[in-house]
Amino acid sequence: MNLLDAQTLFRDYIDDPDQTFLTDSQVNQYLKFGINDWRGIIRQHRPDMLLETIELTVANNANYAAQPASAKPINASLDLNDPAIVYPGKVPNTPLMGPNTTAALPLYGPVQAITNIYMGSSEMSRDRTIRMVPVASGAPLGLSSSLNNYMLQRYIIYFNARFPDEITIEYFPIAATDPTTMLATDALENGMLETFQELLVLLATRRYFIRDGVLNEPIERQISLLSDSFVRFLLGGRVRDAFSGVSVTHLY
Repeated sequence: MNLLDAQTLFRDYIDDPDQTFLTDSQVNQYLKFGINDWRGIIRQHRPDMLLETIELTVANNANYAAQPASAKPINASLDLNDPAIVYPGKVPNTPLMGPNTTAALPLYGPVQAITNIYMGSSEMSRDRTIRMVPVASGAPLGLSSSLNNYMLQRYIIYFNARFPDEITIEYFPIAATDPTTMLATDALENGMLETFQELLVLLATRRYFIRDGVLNEPIERQISLLSDSFVRFLLGGRVRDAFSGVSVTHLY
């Protein structure tokens, strides 16, 4: 489904084909809400389908030593929201996490939420010896250099002793779809799970009816049916054998 398809379907659902009640800008905002709700279902049931990694390494000219001084507010720290931070695939003046509100139009970094940080590149084995252990924001960091723990406070990573020169960040990315900047022919979420993308339009429609102060029963029934089908599909993709399932704990 492309953006135009989603906009047209949304207007069909709210019975506004001639743009009497909502502008295109308002429709796009509701679609953003629907996309976030749709991604939330995936994140809850199959987070692996969304997770990505980014390497701040020597090979990418993005290791800690290569980071600008402005991205290191204090010793052994890294500000992921600094517009000058260096990372692979960077768009000029875009932070790694959060918005750059000083730009003419807000620029958002690719990282929405961090799940894990590993020392070294992703080619290294991701066992417990190289996975950095997070502590709660505001909690004391262990001073032992063997602990390899860190704290994320808003957008700044604080390490307990010496920031490792190379790290790999595993994260949930921001949505790939931005209706305000993409073309009408561009696919929603790069075409991911297109079979179930009608659901994101329905979720956007629900947001509209919340604003309108009414409960649309046909829309709610269809959301329930498609949500159940979507969740069954997502859960069916988990690794299973004949007798047991495999569960994975993710840190949020």
